[in-house]
Amino acid sequence: VHDISKKAGIFTELSLNKTKLT
Repeated sequence: VHDISKKAGIFTELSLNKTKLT
């Protein structure tokens, strides 16, 4: 069950994208 890890990875990617856009 790596669902949590997957969600964490997606969340991290979104955060990185937000930082890039800012």
